[in-house]
Amino acid sequence: MNIDLRQEAGTQYDRLGERLHDIAAETTPLVEKVTGLDITSPPRIRLITTPAWTAACEEYAIAVWNRDRGFFSHIYELPFFKELREEYAEYYVTQPSRWALQYAQCIEDSTGEPEILILTETLREGQAEYDDQLYRLMAHEITHLAQYWASDGKTLYYVRSSLPPQLNNESPLAFSSFVEGHAMWAQNRVTQTLLGRTIGWPAPGGTDRFREAVAPFQDDRQAQRDVCDYTQDFVEYLMQKLTLDQFNSLWRDAILFPTEEELQAPDQYLRRIAYTLDLPSLA
Repeated sequence: MNIDLRQEAGTQYDRLGERLHDIAAETTPLVEKVTGLDITSPPRIRLITTPAWTAACEEYAIAVWNRDRGFFSHIYELPFFKELREEYAEYYVTQPSRWALQYAQCIEDSTGEPEILILTETLREGQAEYDDQLYRLMAHEITHLAQYWASDGKTLYYVRSSLPPQLNNESPLAFSSFVEGHAMWAQNRVTQTLLGRTIGWPAPGGTDRFREAVAPFQDDRQAQRDVCDYTQDFVEYLMQKLTLDQFNSLWRDAILFPTEEELQAPDQYLRRIAYTLDLPSLA
């Protein structure tokens, strides 16, 4: 498959761009094979600076918020919705300080098309600009594209929406955790095939500037990585109980996503979705 790679971060990243192009071309068909999902258009990958990443994420956040506002216009002026708006604004005001936590991110552009943003400074200053991590990164982010197409674009929206669907008032659905766990599961199978081993998180280290930027968020970053690890185990368990086609039917409807509690109780989750998927043996 063709790869639409755009190197926008300066000539010092030309070699990185060339390497990422080749790795993306190598990993994309394997992501399709491993996940059973189609990448329906050439992956668009942009190598960008930190300010460009901040601007792109702010633009996408505004688009998601406006979509939320359209869906929830009848409650938009209620106090709790005002609090959500303030939380949204606060997050994106402080986002530039989080640059060292993000090696790449999948978002929609201004036309509603998905793209992968590569944060060149984070890769370089985090000393993760080597093949093992680039293969892991590409397999992971391209899996997010596959999820996007399988869900008609809903995965990205639900992960970032201020009011995503819920199973009930007490049980929010675990969109972010589930898509990350699935991407972790897929990346491990891709790197095992291509490199003969799975690739873990980047080793601690980096430049002084990088370590200083990570330090205030160290506990949050570790908590996020812990969630990814156990959600990957959840996906692995489902894959042992379901066929690939049955698993991929989960992308069609938000209500089929697990709750945070169900991530710790996969058999309980399978019982909930059994009849929806016409799998009475799991009920």
